[in-house]
Amino acid sequence: MEILDPNTEIKKKKLPPETVFSLQGSVDKAFIVLHSGIAEILINDAPPEEAAPEEIILGSVRTGFIKGETLIGYLDILNVGSGMQYSLRTMTECQVSSRPMSHESLTKKMQSDVTLNLKIHRSLLSRIESAFYLFRNYKYLWHKVASIADSMALGCPLEETGTAAEAAGRRSSSMKEYSAYLKKLASDSGEGQPGLWDYNLFLGRTQDRLDLYAAQDANVVEDHIDMKQYVFIKRLLKKKDEAVSAVLHRDEPLNRYILDFLGSALDSMLGANRALIGETKDLMQQLYGDNGWSNELIGQAKADHRPASNFLHFMAKFSLRFRKDAINLLGLDPMDQFPDYAALGRYREFREETEKADVSRTSDVGGLEKYDGLLQKILEFGDVSQDFRDEFTGLIDYLAEGHELRSPERIGAMFWELYEKCFLKIVGTDLKGFIPGIMLHLGVIDERLLSDQNLMAVDACYRESLYSDETIPAMTLPYFLEKIYKGEVEPSVTEMGDSFKFVLNSQKKLTPKEREKTYIFESNHDDLVRFELRKVAGEIQGMIFGNRRKALPFLMDSQIQGSPVRMFLSPDAVVANVEKYRQRDFSMFYREVMLRHELGSDFIQAEVIPNFVLYPGFGSRAVMWQEMDGTRKRTPGRIILPAFFSETIGPAILEQIAYFRWELQKAVSGHNWTDPVEGGIVGAYYDYIAFYKKNSTISPEARKRLADFIKRTKSDKDRFSKDYITWVEYEFNGSMRLNGAAREIFFRFCPFPAAVRKEMGQKPTFSTMATRFRNRRAREITRMESKEHKYRKKNKPLPAELAAYVAFLKS
Repeated sequence: MEILDPNTEIKKKKLPPETVFSLQGSVDKAFIVLHSGIAEILINDAPPEEAAPEEIILGSVRTGFIKGETLIGYLDILNVGSGMQYSLRTMTECQVSSRPMSHESLTKKMQSDVTLNLKIHRSLLSRIESAFYLFRNYKYLWHKVASIADSMALGCPLEETGTAAEAAGRRSSSMKEYSAYLKKLASDSGEGQPGLWDYNLFLGRTQDRLDLYAAQDANVVEDHIDMKQYVFIKRLLKKKDEAVSAVLHRDEPLNRYILDFLGSALDSMLGANRALIGETKDLMQQLYGDNGWSNELIGQAKADHRPASNFLHFMAKFSLRFRKDAINLLGLDPMDQFPDYAALGRYREFREETEKADVSRTSDVGGLEKYDGLLQKILEFGDVSQDFRDEFTGLIDYLAEGHELRSPERIGAMFWELYEKCFLKIVGTDLKGFIPGIMLHLGVIDERLLSDQNLMAVDACYRESLYSDETIPAMTLPYFLEKIYKGEVEPSVTEMGDSFKFVLNSQKKLTPKEREKTYIFESNHDDLVRFELRKVAGEIQGMIFGNRRKALPFLMDSQIQGSPVRMFLSPDAVVANVEKYRQRDFSMFYREVMLRHELGSDFIQAEVIPNFVLYPGFGSRAVMWQEMDGTRKRTPGRIILPAFFSETIGPAILEQIAYFRWELQKAVSGHNWTDPVEGGIVGAYYDYIAFYKKNSTISPEARKRLADFIKRTKSDKDRFSKDYITWVEYEFNGSMRLNGAAREIFFRFCPFPAAVRKEMGQKPTFSTMATRFRNRRAREITRMESKEHKYRKKNKPLPAELAAYVAFLKS
């Protein structure tokens, strides 16, 4: 862990993740500018005396985030006699400038530099707004964990002993005590005793009727700061620079008062957030720590008891849903922190009666109050101009009145502009906060565009997990944008094939007049996302909608055919369909790469799984957008689907995987892609189509059918896709539909698992193919075993990637 010296001046230095550039308690202070990236605020409530920096950081809790472009450190410099109030550590790669500064020099600088003075005030304002948003996120996360605790207690079969306590708490009582208390509360209120192992408790309706969250719900921002004062100051600082600068420059006492007020407000909000974090972590420890409630409950369940298995399935499902939020907000992965939490994974696959209990199947149309005035809430959050607000509201009003836009391009462009503003405001925090999350993830922009029934169904879909990365990375668009922002993946190429780096280089050739007329992208985190949204998202959304001229990126009743629940593509559903076909064609995501190791280098097959990204709104098409980033063979591609899909998901996914295989092999083979040897499966298939008339292994009847097939299809890529689908869907199940030449290509390059190949090899049709396949694999396995022998002689293990390749060869 690197810790920067505050006494050393740096200018726009790029710092890797996990770099501490401000340490709590340090008396050496610096004025810092975070130009780009995300940093976390860490606070240690009780640092040991004379603690080493590593001890301070290790004992710290994440209490917030700071995102570039932001000024930092000025409050600590102005607070004479105290050390730094918190530590700052980079979460992503950050660009930072830092300058050691005394109280006197900063005060003098602020008095003389009106622009800097104004930037400091507005920076404070921005950080307080961020603290407000995080406060709501921390409450949301607490609600998730508290609701699970209450469901466990209400549904648990533990026998009550004695009289239930008059009061019991989640954190202060055992599960038996808290269970007795809640069940008595339910009986006394007329709610009635909940049934044992009633998995419907996880829907939270019983908890709501018992008003179990009243105390936390009453904890609002207004309790922590003087909101009237804050709103007045906010409005003042939002005015034009000239007016605000004049006030601050001429009235030094007012200047200082505003600075002190905002500094105090920020400290208060950080404290409120820290308290919420502590409650949530303590509750997670209660549920999933050593001998926690989950362990106790699992111990009470019998393996053959279906209601208990159902209950544990939903307990696991709802518990595992908040994992990504906990990682983002708290900086901890409960999967690593709590062994009992990780153990819940084995209960996720139990599906008995889940259709009846699943929250997404509810028919209740209540609880829609939070959608009232949704559009204005999102516009307020996006902090857009009044002109933008008026125009966008007018267009949505026109649609809500039942009219159809002749040209939806303008409203689409405005939607993505609003989307960008909202996303960049929340990136690095909990991406599922209702405002603006319901728009970012699912494309709900105005409650008037959906019936109550459809809105309730979509609301239930929003409660589903919207991110999955255990086996196949599948996620809604905000989570994919987060990956781009953090540098985990490159922005997508444009429809013309231009990459972000290509555009950066092209901008250098623009004339001054051309630069004035276009947005100039820079190499920073915000612009990575802006590029994806401005250059790519609109094009993709038009394609998946199915009709570019009528494409709208948000949900409306006119798009929904039947139930939104049936149309909704959850990441889990995407993963299940991909895994189904991956179990048949286990090599579908493998590609040839060069591996350099201690004994030299080898070409091996390595698996790089593409990202499956769900775009907000409705669509009737899936799109294989790109197979990898440029020529970098170890980078993941991306396959795009709409969040609400009108077609059958299985065939659509399989078709895109076929396109992925085709494009990937072309990219890997380069200019040799048409070669029947160097081109791999694509070269072999191209040769098969180009010279089928001369292929003696194809019978005259099959040749005629192939000629008709070629006439009916547009390209070799489409022909390959249809034959690949036939191979995976039908030939896997023993239905012989391909001719011998095509079958041999797929048997070689898209092999089924060993057990299936063995069974096939016993049939005359496949015996020769199977023998050739075994011989090829045997030669490669022998070559790898010789490498393994050389490593053993050196008393070293075989590198993990070589070991994985050997396992692949034996599959």
